[in-house]
Amino acid sequence: MQRPVLDGAEDALILADLFAAAAPPRVDAIVPAARASGWLRKAAAAAHDQPAHRVARDVRSFAEYMVEAVRLMQRHGHFQDRAERQRVKALLKRAGG
Repeated sequence: MQRPVLDGAEDALILADLFAAAAPPRVDAIVPAARASGWLRKAAAAAHDQPAHRVARDVRSFAEYMVEAVRLMQRHGHFQDRAERQRVKALLKRAGG
């Protein structure tokens, strides 16, 4: 992974929330996004031809995986900076625990 795990987890939760909405965003709208990383651009391109419910499920699974990675890193003391600890706390609250 080239992005910090905490950034990736926050982005994954945002995407999961977007795709959980009644009318999911057009996948091709994500591709030109300024902050979109290479993996996100590839994933969006691959998801373009997939049914929306499948994309939403995959995004949710990825978000859960990323949140678990953050929990594990927190447990092992990887987040020493106060700002990072606050972000972790907010992320875990948003993820439901």
